[in-house]
Amino acid sequence: MKKAMLSILILSLIFVLPYAVDENVKSAVEQQIGYGTIDWEKGLVISTGYGAYNLNDKNIGRGRLMALRAAELDAKRNLVETIEGVRINSQTLVKDYQTQSDVIYSEVQGFLRGSRRYGDPRYNSDGTVEVDVSVPLYGPNGLLGALAPQMGFGDIAIPDVSNPVYSGLVVIVNDEKARPMMAPVIVDENGNKVYAAEYVNKDFALKMGIVGYGTDIDQAKKNDRVADNPLVVTAVKIDGDNIVISNRDADKIQKNSEKLTFIQQCRVMLILK
Repeated sequence: MKKAMLSILILSLIFVLPYAVDENVKSAVEQQIGYGTIDWEKGLVISTGYGAYNLNDKNIGRGRLMALRAAELDAKRNLVETIEGVRINSQTLVKDYQTQSDVIYSEVQGFLRGSRRYGDPRYNSDGTVEVDVSVPLYGPNGLLGALAPQMGFGDIAIPDVSNPVYSGLVVIVNDEKARPMMAPVIVDENGNKVYAAEYVNKDFALKMGIVGYGTDIDQAKKNDRVADNPLVVTAVKIDGDNIVISNRDADKIQKNSEKLTFIQQCRVMLILK
């Protein structure tokens, strides 16, 4: 009997634990705000809205259509709350930028009008409908473009380097205090900046974001953003929200700065564990 129970327990662990671990890893690059999710790995903000129709209505098609429209409007209202909670840096959220600048407020409101339905509607047995809408963080119509006037990008040119030493930078962050954000700062152990928004080319930042996020180091090494010869380092700690790398690793970047292009081109990924 004991052997049978032990076998059941082992099988349970085999089938259950991988899913639990995957969910924990996934949460490192996904942030829930209200009825929405910021998926930092995909570079999307997704929100959900709800509508309802009368199951007893003889014209069920009309009822579903009205519920669908209500759910989409609800999703767009919820999207506002989620967007306002997007973290820009250690001190600032999108809603702070909107409060500080009427221009940014207008830009973000215009940006939100570009939201699109994400995936198919879900019709539930209780007469409710769920709809997701999304907007991109980066790209031609991304959130970062609406925030650009406040981001502090420098007028950074791309060096003319024929054979760069490294094609990108991958930083492994094994610290639960690490929080995804649009403009993280990487520093050395003395607090000197190694990577920040003011070091990158604005056009590249708007296109692909200042950093990329992931949870799998092997996948990161193959990512077009940093391939095919990235420098891979492990963060020493999180200081406030700054990512601290060792002085030795920082020296590898700074001593070869004239032979690198990845900093200006935003070819940096953070792997959150």
